[in-house]
Amino acid sequence: MSLGVLVILVVAGVSLVVAVVAFSGVSHAVRLDSLAQARNLLEIEFPQAKLGEGLLAGDGRAAFFRSGNDRIAVAAAFGDRFVLRLYESSAIRDFDVSEDGATKIRFNDFTFPALRLRFASKADADNLAVWRDANGLEEKNA
Repeated sequence: MSLGVLVILVVAGVSLVVAVVAFSGVSHAVRLDSLAQARNLLEIEFPQAKLGEGLLAGDGRAAFFRSGNDRIAVAAAFGDRFVLRLYESSAIRDFDVSEDGATKIRFNDFTFPALRLRFASKADADNLAVWRDANGLEEKNA
C-alpha cells in the first residue's frame, strides 16, 4: 500500500473516531451550576480548608473562595473535568479586569492554565481583586 493511501486512511479513521465521540454525548463540557456545587467539590478535595465567602464566574467556568488569611480556593471547569486548587494569594501572577467584567487570571503554577472568565458584573471581578489586594498584591487593569 502506498504512503499516500495510508495517510488518507489514518486521517479518515481518526476523524471518524473524533466525530463518533463528539456526537455520542460521551464527552461534554462541564460547568459549575452554583457556589454550593463548587464548595462541595473543594471540601471533598481539601477537607482541612475552611472555605469562606465565594464568587462564581457568570459563565460557570470557575468559582473562588476565601480560605484562611492568605489563601484562595479555585474550582475551575476544564473540558469534562473540574480542576481544584488551593493557592496562596501570591500564586496569582497576573490579574486583568476589563471594563465589561471580562477577567484574565494567570497563576504561577504552570500546570494550571490561564483562566479567561466573564463575571456577572465588573463589581464581582473587582471583589476578587480586593481579596487578592488585601494580601499585598497589585491589581493590573486592562
